[in-house]
Amino acid sequence: LSTVTLCFLFVFSVAGEDNWVENTYKLHKELMSNRGYTYKANPQPEQNHTTHVMLDLLVRSISIDDKTQILTLNAWVLQYWKDHRLKWDPKDFGNLHETWLPFYYFWNPKLMVYNSAFPTQTFHYGYTPAVVYHTGMVQWVTPMTTKTECAMDLTYWPYDTQDCYIVMGSWTDHGFQVDFHP
Repeated sequence: LSTVTLCFLFVFSVAGEDNWVENTYKLHKELMSNRGYTYKANPQPEQNHTTHVMLDLLVRSISIDDKTQILTLNAWVLQYWKDHRLKWDPKDFGNLHETWLPFYYFWNPKLMVYNSAFPTQTFHYGYTPAVVYHTGMVQWVTPMTTKTECAMDLTYWPYDTQDCYIVMGSWTDHGFQVDFHP
């Protein structure tokens, strides 16, 4: 009896997986092809509206090289925004409430470190996909390692305090197009 139950659960699980794959494919095709979505256009519902991006950093490690005066930050960058073009009704896609999309499929804020110690290194993130919810909310979590210059005053060493700044913003959009919020 337990063998029959196990086989039945396995067959049921595989059949459900097939349906999920089919619904996911159908959803991706609808979002990316049928609607004419382009990652090149901001997700503003109307022209002259701002895309608000919630931004958070989860710091994994920080180090300062006092000889070169370079700060190295290793962190997770969490970005959330709404893209009205990525909304769907879950009932139309097998009750899918979220999906994963590769980062090159959707618009993203092109967040850059302006005061990088290596200004020619422009891509600070890993190539990670984003979770897109049926409401149009996009959640993109990326790893980041960046090095920035940090001018140090060692007058009171070893009792000194250093202030180092990492200046970040969009490389391609101005503040009226994309607004970052901590």
